[in-house]
Amino acid sequence: WLTLPLMVAYKRVPFLYILLVGTFLPLYALIQAGGRSMFAVQLISFAMLVVGGRQRKTMHRIRRSFWLYSLLGIIAIYLGTAAYRFAATQGYMGDSQQQKYEKQSQLGDSPLSLLIGGRGGTFASLQAALDKPILGYGPWAIDTKGHYGAFLEKYGTKEDYDIYQRSAIKRGVIIIPAHSHIIGFWVWYGIFGLVLWLYVLRLYFVVLNRYLAVIPQWYGYLALSIPSAIWNILFSPFG
Repeated sequence: WLTLPLMVAYKRVPFLYILLVGTFLPLYALIQAGGRSMFAVQLISFAMLVVGGRQRKTMHRIRRSFWLYSLLGIIAIYLGTAAYRFAATQGYMGDSQQQKYEKQSQLGDSPLSLLIGGRGGTFASLQAALDKPILGYGPWAIDTKGHYGAFLEKYGTKEDYDIYQRSAIKRGVIIIPAHSHIIGFWVWYGIFGLVLWLYVLRLYFVVLNRYLAVIPQWYGYLALSIPSAIWNILFSPFG
């Protein structure tokens, strides 16, 4: 609801409102909702709003310095990781989030290590996709080769592996965990699923690099929706 005015009436919203919402929502996502990924995505979105402003000439800043702002986005992810680490270890996010952080940081506390710890299904399904990259396994693919178990043995926690074993005994089969649009479609539909989402990512890239300022009234909607859409393609299940 707080972002709705920015999406539907962007040029009429006071800039102070953008600053207030852009400060509040990322912090709320981090501390109250416990969403590390949500925090990073919203941070990037509101940085785009601040940089782009509400005039076409200022919106062109991102196009003119696209790679610079891409680098700043990566830095923002590292800063978000540091903020999440501080908030979780200091107990500001509650006991459950502190335990979640301790579990996900067993491989290390770098952004990549936390990403693997929190999105293990994505990386496990990537191994499966590379094992059969052309034809894929078909929808709701059964993990007949034990890719997920092998991944958990190497990178997972004992708790994760115990849950995996209990689930395998109870169900008799394990579905390859496709916790990603692009990797999931690659696992299911082979090279055709991969090409589909690479094409969609290319469309987002073209919009970010060329067309953000074409219709200034839409800039708020694009800035708020594209970063989360790209995150979902990379690290969220299709649904």
